[in-house]
Amino acid sequence: MYPRAFLQVAVTAISIALSASMAAASDARALVDADWLDQHFRSPGIVVLDVRGDRRSYIAGHVPGAVYTDYNEEWRRTVKGVPDLLPTVEKLADVIGKLGIGNADHVIVVGAGIESADMAIAARIYWTLKSIGHGK
Repeated sequence: MYPRAFLQVAVTAISIALSASMAAASDARALVDADWLDQHFRSPGIVVLDVRGDRRSYIAGHVPGAVYTDYNEEWRRTVKGVPDLLPTVEKLADVIGKLGIGNADHVIVVGAGIESADMAIAARIYWTLKSIGHGK
């Protein structure tokens, strides 16, 4: 078990579970807290994505076992000067596969929780996954 204080800092501000139910944890919900993650993050089929601003922040402190993802590079694109568009489905499939997310996996998105943009980024990844049919 990881220290509760560590998990509280890493998870309290932002954590989103992409599922309404799961076999290993019937109480899974769209917004979870540090206690829920502490009880379930070792369960099979759970992938924790860490969406801190940069890899250095991730290395300095993240939920143990979380996979780092770069929001700016992997979850959005600019086309003809229009920023913040969704990547192509092919690009998203590549990103999701690279992150080790399978069709049956439940994804928890965790941000740094330092500023309001952290919640927006987590919500955008949640929405992106749902929009391509990953409802877990």
